[in-house]
Amino acid sequence: MRSGNDPYAFAEKFKNDIIRIHISDNNSESDCLPPGKGIFDFRRLFDIMKSADYKGDYIIELYRDGYGELKELTDSFEYVQSL
Repeated sequence: MRSGNDPYAFAEKFKNDIIRIHISDNNSESDCLPPGKGIFDFRRLFDIMKSADYKGDYIIELYRDGYGELKELTDSFEYVQSL
């Protein structure tokens, strides 16, 4: 998101070469939110990667100012797991 490139187009183009994915959510005010707290379409990303038989990890990557309390991290993990 920070680069200004379409993350779905990037994933589609390089899906066979990606070995690890760091994820966070975003909205119009922030580009580093806990997954499930913004507007990013994780299902769309996961579907693209599934089409390449991606078996790598999805790592929730946040900066310290991207969340307030530990529960936000566990909630985000549970959200991603539910997809």
